[in-house]
Amino acid sequence: VPREYRQRYSKWKVDLLSTEFGRKLWERYENNNGFRLTIVVVGDRKFGAATGGFEWDGEGNLVAATVTLGKDLDKGFPEPTYYPVMNSLAAYDLPYAVDGTILASTKFAHEIGHVNQTAQSDSKLFQRENKLMAAYYKIFLNNGYNTKDSRLVALANELGKEPIKIWEDREYWSEVSAMSHLVERIDKETFYCLIMRRIKRNIREHAHDYEDRFESLTKAENSAVCTG
Repeated sequence: VPREYRQRYSKWKVDLLSTEFGRKLWERYENNNGFRLTIVVVGDRKFGAATGGFEWDGEGNLVAATVTLGKDLDKGFPEPTYYPVMNSLAAYDLPYAVDGTILASTKFAHEIGHVNQTAQSDSKLFQRENKLMAAYYKIFLNNGYNTKDSRLVALANELGKEPIKIWEDREYWSEVSAMSHLVERIDKETFYCLIMRRIKRNIREHAHDYEDRFESLTKAENSAVCTG
């Protein structure tokens, strides 16, 4: 983490560790001598983030990953289509946005969620999917975005589904991680029920096929806390 970003990164990390879920996420890798989790903060990614740099040992166990955070992680809200949880913190037509460290730590939890998900995946299948998806998008970007291209059809058949479906499946699992942190982080805040309603609406409108993943967490919206 460059010196100029260390203070803001420290705030994001403290906020992540303010929840039990966040602490468990962190401790899972901090106390694992067989795993190297690298955290990088960069200026050119601004308010975005990404996870990659995956490495596996000879037995297929994930042993390393890199989480890259933009320097303005505490700003900017992703679209609701694939990020129903993080998007719920945006204002839009509602009274206010919930930004700052809460937004940053929720994005942070989302990215570490990718590490967890990858660690639990079949390493050979994961790497094979990534290789085929990279080939798919390379052709897609150079053929005028023609999804009917026979080469793309063949790659999709080999994958067993459209690449976008594999990608969105991974993103929604990481949104569960983000939500697990967020629900705990804001449970004493006055805007708790407002955010829960936004999340539930986003999931219903944009992630209907994945509602079951969030079910136990969205039940809180119907609790006495939010209906009393």
